Parts: sequence; structure tokens; C-alpha cells
Amino acid sequence: MDLINNKSIYRKTGGGRIGKINFTYPLLKIIVEKELIQLKPFLGSSWKFVPEDVLSIEPTQILFTSGIKINHIKKGCEHRIVFYTSNPNKLIETIQEIGFIPKVKPLQ
Repeated sequence: MDLINNKSIYRKTGGGRIGKINFTYPLLKIIVEKELIQLKPFLGSSWKFVPEDVLSIEPTQILFTSGIKINHIKKGCEHRIVFYTSNPNKLIETIQEIGFIPKVKPLQ
């Protein structure tokens, strides 16, 4: 975790799946701040989420690969957002430590 301009920022290089597109390691980077999660591919546009976009962040398993899934309501964005990591629970814990808290309430 880095401290830039008095903000905690976490960066990790990995892989992921955005919709139907699969990014192998090291083609995707996750950048976490208190008010922003950004998934940045090696080439192309980033996917950005603020707490008001996110319902939850949960561990997931796709075949033999583990990661975190970002459940969101952001319009115009692929439904499936997964960042691959060997320790999803540790990454979720780090996201919480930075202070990124999903603010979307589930429908009852």
C-alpha cells in the first residue's frame, strides 16, 4: 500500500475477466483508493467504480483460478468483473482497510 498525497492507494498487477474478455497475467492492474476502484488493462480504457456503483466484492473461483468479483450496478459496464488473485480474502481485506465501502443496498 502506498501513501500518495495523504491517500492510501493499493496497486496490484494480475489478470482478470471483464465480460467475455480474459486478461492473463500481467495484463490487468487493480488500483484501489478510498473512493475508487479502477481496473486498468495494459492497453485500452479502464473500468472505474465508486462506492455508489458497487453492491459487493466477494471471493470467486473460475475453474482453477481464484479472484474477487465486483458486483455492481454501473450502467454501460460489463456485468462480470473479476480480478484474479491468489488470495482473494486478503485483497478484500486490503480494500476494506483502505476504506472502500460498497454503498449500493440490495433489493429486498
